[in-house]
Amino acid sequence: MLTSSYSATSYAFYACKSNRLTSLLTTLPATNDHDLASFLEKRLTRGTMFAGSGQIVTIDLGIEPAQCYYCLLNPRDSADDDQFLVCFVTECNRGLESFRNQLDQYAQIMETALKSTDMHNISEVMTPLLDNWYTECLLFIVNCVKILGKDIKYVIYNAIANGDVTVDTDDKQFEGDLEKFHAACTLSALLSSSAESAASSETSGSLIDLEPEPRSVTKKHVNILSVTFRDGQISFSDHGCSNFCERWAQSLLEKFAYSCAQDGDVNPLSLRTITEMYKLKTIQDMNTLKRAVKDAELDYYALFRSLVFVRNSGNSNILLMHAINEEQTDESAAILKLLQEKTAPGQVQTVD
Repeated sequence: MLTSSYSATSYAFYACKSNRLTSLLTTLPATNDHDLASFLEKRLTRGTMFAGSGQIVTIDLGIEPAQCYYCLLNPRDSADDDQFLVCFVTECNRGLESFRNQLDQYAQIMETALKSTDMHNISEVMTPLLDNWYTECLLFIVNCVKILGKDIKYVIYNAIANGDVTVDTDDKQFEGDLEKFHAACTLSALLSSSAESAASSETSGSLIDLEPEPRSVTKKHVNILSVTFRDGQISFSDHGCSNFCERWAQSLLEKFAYSCAQDGDVNPLSLRTITEMYKLKTIQDMNTLKRAVKDAELDYYALFRSLVFVRNSGNSNILLMHAINEEQTDESAAILKLLQEKTAPGQVQTVD
């Protein structure tokens, strides 16, 4: 745990000029704030800090090391003047690396707010944003599991199917949390480079290259999941699911319940880790299917193995959808069509 003198969701906000920092807003004790500012000034002097590029470091600010995300903001697009540095500080076990996209996006929201903010009212504008950084960047996944319960499986299924979600609610916090959770479950960041890496993958043995930053993925058909949340009641329209997504959702619910029973503190990282594990499993199954289909072009027994694998995956619709949407030979297209027919609704799917 961090020292009791400051919370696990602390922050510091500095004005930056000529590589010198002036503290404007902070929840850190004076000593910790001074240590953090000194550490960051050294990085500024070495020229290792660039506007708009967030970084995550571990730093000693108390009895236990703390994790810090910092980002240099340049709302005036100036070389030096009117720059600011935002820092979010938390416990190392919160795994800020897993929430880098959310942190970067939040830093950009803060930079946008600064564009129309004068120094005399900077506290009024920035304090609410700083106070909410942990809720907005990390807790969205906890809040979605808590509110949606077992129905979170529908959001997961839509996300890994490259679908879109619309939310009808007066609860803006829930709307934002759901959109972030949906984005966190999507496979777009893992699928986007498959076409570019096709040639090299044949020699490396990896059919899909994993990239940290998401890029656009062509959607041949977009499923829209409509979610309505009013008066504490959730309803869905045009939703689908699979056994695989049900297991994914159940894992999230079990971890959430276990954490609540232990000390009531649900670490967002534990839920994010489960999500990334199931995403990786999906990618692995897609790679397995692609190899099996390629083998089945020349081997009828490989075709049977492909059918058994798809049925036992509990995720046949998703695996086949992604495989069909990719470029393929006529032989592979025919095999995938056959697999789709054999695993259509009404066919029994076993679960391993």
